[in-house]
Amino acid sequence: MDDRAAGNEIDIRSRKFYKLLLLSGAMGAAGALLTLAFIIVLRSGIQLIWYLVPRQFGVPDGTALPLFVIGTCVAGGALVGLITRYSRARPTLLAEELGEFA
Repeated sequence: MDDRAAGNEIDIRSRKFYKLLLLSGAMGAAGALLTLAFIIVLRSGIQLIWYLVPRQFGVPDGTALPLFVIGTCVAGGALVGLITRYSRARPTLLAEELGEFA
């Protein structure tokens, strides 16, 4: 296999290569930390909505009472609707969004 990329030799002992290696490692670590933060926030939100809030109403678990499940979903839908109404973001069809990339 040819060790040339666009006519340039690849030298893995060069300073430029190690800078690129460090940059890609730093970007990978930053991406991993962002993913970890997202998972922590997601788990905390689930814990809050389905376990801590129901205990305030005397329900041991959020899924134990069907009325609580329906109420939580309605409240979430209303919150999404209010955010959509009062923000500048407007929902679009997936086909329209993907058409921008074509």
